[in-house]
Amino acid sequence: MTATGIETATGTGTGTGTGIGTATGTGTGTGTGIGTATGTGTGTGTGTGIGTATGTGTGTATGTGNGTGTGGDPGSRARVAALIDAFPSAAPDTRAPLLDWLAELQPIDAPPWVSAERAAWARKFARTGPAARIPRAEDLDQPRSTPQHERLMAMLAAADPRRRRAAAEILCDRAEPATRRVVLEAHLRGTVDLPAHLLRPLAPTLLDLADDTDPTGVLARPDADLARTRAARLCAIMAPEHLERAAPHLVSWWEQGTPTARAAILSATRALSADVLAEALRTRLDAGAPGCLDLLLDRTMRRTPELTETVRRLRVDGRGALADRLTLVDGVLRAPGPDRNGLALVSLRSRVVPPGADRPTRDELIATVRADAPEQARRALSRLADEHGADPEVQALVVELLGHAHPRVRLHAHRISRRVLDRDEYLRHTRQLLDDPRRDVVRGAIRTLSHAGWQPAVPSLIALFADADPVIREAAGEGLARIGVAALPALRKAAAHARPDRRGRYLELRDRIAAAPE
Repeated sequence: MTATGIETATGTGTGTGTGIGTATGTGTGTGTGIGTATGTGTGTGTGTGIGTATGTGTGTATGTGNGTGTGGDPGSRARVAALIDAFPSAAPDTRAPLLDWLAELQPIDAPPWVSAERAAWARKFARTGPAARIPRAEDLDQPRSTPQHERLMAMLAAADPRRRRAAAEILCDRAEPATRRVVLEAHLRGTVDLPAHLLRPLAPTLLDLADDTDPTGVLARPDADLARTRAARLCAIMAPEHLERAAPHLVSWWEQGTPTARAAILSATRALSADVLAEALRTRLDAGAPGCLDLLLDRTMRRTPELTETVRRLRVDGRGALADRLTLVDGVLRAPGPDRNGLALVSLRSRVVPPGADRPTRDELIATVRADAPEQARRALSRLADEHGADPEVQALVVELLGHAHPRVRLHAHRISRRVLDRDEYLRHTRQLLDDPRRDVVRGAIRTLSHAGWQPAVPSLIALFADADPVIREAAGEGLARIGVAALPALRKAAAHARPDRRGRYLELRDRIAAAPE
């Protein structure tokens, strides 16, 4: 009798045979038992006999059946390996069936057919599931809670930069304004480096932070150059509506920034409309501040009285090459994006001035200046200065407008006063602007008076040197230094009456002026 037991078999056989499968058993007689088990499985099977049996043998086999345990090979791979191991010791007449069986399990020149078995194993593993993870309090993927929020906020100050960034990335998704502000401040200070896709939603938070007038704020401190540089880079990826709101802040940061910060600010302003940027610089141009012109170079802008006067002043000062880099055009520029200004352009191009139209008289221009429309008043005042600048009534009107309620009219009148008033009167009226509520106007007046070396302004400049605004204090100190030794007597007197904790700044400025060359 010839018998081959496939799978797991229990029975009695006589002769010589080969049992293929997974089996554990004892027997008497002549026989060869081949078994390979991977993992744990149970099963029973009935074998089929193939071959010729000689001799007698009795035994009982209890098998662990065809199965695959966790992490084991698929069942067919175990059977193939068992057949290969059994082949050398098998009887000659049983080798042919073994080869047929091997070819059925694994055809020659074909990849292993184990996809179905692996899928079955995956389904079994899915039913049993991996070992349940025990949640820990320090896990960052737990549901939101107050303790978790406190841990994340504390992690922003961790020594490991990876932990700081992990905490910041999770907190960026929080909608609370206070939380987003803390994350943004950490990025601006350089504690955390956030990618652009996480920074872009923080644009409104940056604008609120920039509007904060706290002098100890992350963007207002004197050593905030890194913060301003990073803020400018965030502005460069803002949406257009947010960037327009950030324009005044970019101009302010430019005035206080180092070359590194200014490079980032210049890159951000290139995404702004030139007209929007010129509007943000208007008061500085009125005050005669030339340092901000670099933001407007090589750009095309709508012609305004401020820009026209700036170009004229540059040419008078012998800086024609710089004036040539400011391109001014009449009318309304086409804004980037959709054609929102198309109708306005058509109207401007089709408007025809009637031939022989009367030019406004002096009295009509004066009436326009006294009206409540600031823009028309400024244009009429410029025309009066050009056509009737020597008229005493026009000069009196200019002096009157230096106290106008609207800052743009007030600044325009000051600029016109330089053309129609004598030097001493012009400087005397400039000193009135030192009490202006606008910081940029005060700084412009300080520059004008100090460059002129006008000594009657020294007491006012010393008073501003004690101002609560550090920008005003710095500008006043620079102005006193430009005036030079003529300011020393008043400066010594102020130092003698200053509070002890503030006296040092007066003494330092005094020594600086005394050490300066004549």
